[in-house]
Amino acid sequence: MDAECSELTHALAEVLTDAGEDPTGAGVYAVLLTQGPREAADIAAALGTTPEALAPVTSRLIELGLVRCDHVREELLVAVSLDAPVNRIVAAAEASAATSIDRVARMRASSSEAARLLRQVQTLSNQEPESQTLDSASEVVTFLHQMNAECTTEVLALIDHNPSPTALRQSRDQDLALLEKGVRVRSIYLSSARGQPELMAYLRWLEEHGAQVALAPVVPVRTLVFDNRTALVARDPEDRSAGAVVVRSPGLVMALTWLFEFRWQQAETLGAPATPTDGPSAVELELLRHFAQGRKDAAIARRMDVSVRTIRRTVTQLSERLGVSSRFELGARAAEMGWITLPPTPMVTDTD
Repeated sequence: MDAECSELTHALAEVLTDAGEDPTGAGVYAVLLTQGPREAADIAAALGTTPEALAPVTSRLIELGLVRCDHVREELLVAVSLDAPVNRIVAAAEASAATSIDRVARMRASSSEAARLLRQVQTLSNQEPESQTLDSASEVVTFLHQMNAECTTEVLALIDHNPSPTALRQSRDQDLALLEKGVRVRSIYLSSARGQPELMAYLRWLEEHGAQVALAPVVPVRTLVFDNRTALVARDPEDRSAGAVVVRSPGLVMALTWLFEFRWQQAETLGAPATPTDGPSAVELELLRHFAQGRKDAAIARRMDVSVRTIRRTVTQLSERLGVSSRFELGARAAEMGWITLPPTPMVTDTD
């Protein structure tokens, strides 16, 4: 263990000791903070001990919220961002009538010193790259935890799929932490969320806690923008395990922010009636008109400046809403409802 990591361990040990916890966990936490996710055997080797000896220490760190298991590889241990769990420990100490003011002051000084040492250890000789690739879902989750801890003003989110109940439960604490520290959160979900009661309940819960939520029939790709400085974009909209790309270039982040604002202006509020009551959205109507003119998916995608997958997904969602099982029935049903006018003669295929 190098000198800087030893200093960090000492500072963390003081925090744990003043909080009435076993300071042995400071070494484990310091290794994970400075070296990234590790298995128990690797941590034990770095500290010159055995995995069996560290097992109770690691379990307590998990209970305190300082460490968690990786969402994909459960054998990996991951350090939670320093500020949030340490602040929780300090807040708990402050709430205790038996905790003296001097003790709290020492804890705050120790945690501040630990944070300073961590920043010193992690300082890079160059600026952060303008883009980086996250190759797995696990790396994406770790990055999101980091950004949520660092974010101070605003999060913009384009969500191109309806999250599972499990994903919603895992997101609740992170979303609540953002909102409680005053971060403005705006999210656009798919209109098909209206057909999922558990998801709608979650979106209403977000609004009750201060977030702004809107619905749109089409969301191009999952994108999150943090503080107008850093963006996260899914590498493949159809494969969430493919990871994501982190973008820090000011020009690209601005473009993604404008994309969000454009979609936000077109989206409907959560309390608005479902789209089928009033007819198709502007996006759906444009797609249906191209469809009625006989254009193929690739040609429609080029004209609408979206992916072919987005076109096919929108057709599927429209078919489900109108209760049809084929594209022929979709066109006929849309014409029957007065959304489009089908040509009286056989349609001519347009390749552009």
